[in-house]
Amino acid sequence: MMLTSVEGQTGLPRYFAQVFDVAQSLENGRLDLVLDDGRAFRAEGRHPGPVTGPMVCAILAAIQRLRAPPSCA
Repeated sequence: MMLTSVEGQTGLPRYFAQVFDVAQSLENGRLDLVLDDGRAFRAEGRHPGPVTGPMVCAILAAIQRLRAPPSCA
């Protein structure tokens, strides 16, 4: 089942709701995002265009790790 909103969804990655909100402003095309837990979200533009998917949101987690301050070992 493809979700088209994050409303009512719990346990989302830290920035996922913001990223999905931006994705929903697409002018053209479709973007499918699939979380590690299997939930699938779809953002569709107002007009036909390129289609991606599914894009695994582990990429978001990797970006988040890159932005984290280095640990002192």
